[in-house]
Amino acid sequence: GTLSAMALTVLLIVLARLTHLALGLRAAGLLRRRARPVDRHRLYDACGYTVADLPVEETSAVNVPSAVGWLDPCILLPLGLTQRLSTEELRDVLLHENAHARRRDPLALALAGAAHAILWWHPLAGPVRRAMDAAAED
Repeated sequence: GTLSAMALTVLLIVLARLTHLALGLRAAGLLRRRARPVDRHRLYDACGYTVADLPVEETSAVNVPSAVGWLDPCILLPLGLTQRLSTEELRDVLLHENAHARRRDPLALALAGAAHAILWWHPLAGPVRRAMDAAAED
């Protein structure tokens, strides 16, 4: 009856939201596969060996520096950014994204996205998710 129709509706909404999240995560993975490594000498000049064990790649598919990858994090930079920034500016960008990667922000935000997709109906789900996004940038 009415209850089963409501339950089916809720289930379909959750599945749609989880599918949207999964497609976004897949797209991030595709960005990484299409990226190319950045010259390590430029990275070492900017911040020594701080990011030596972390892949740093560039691609025309991103407009802002980003840390991506749940289990194997990587820093993605817009194509040509390393040449446009001064050594000090590049250091600041790399250290900021390195912090995201080391804290596993991509994993935490993916889990938060999954929780939000499942608990979309709860009045605190959206605000908590936005607070986690903001906290990751602090």
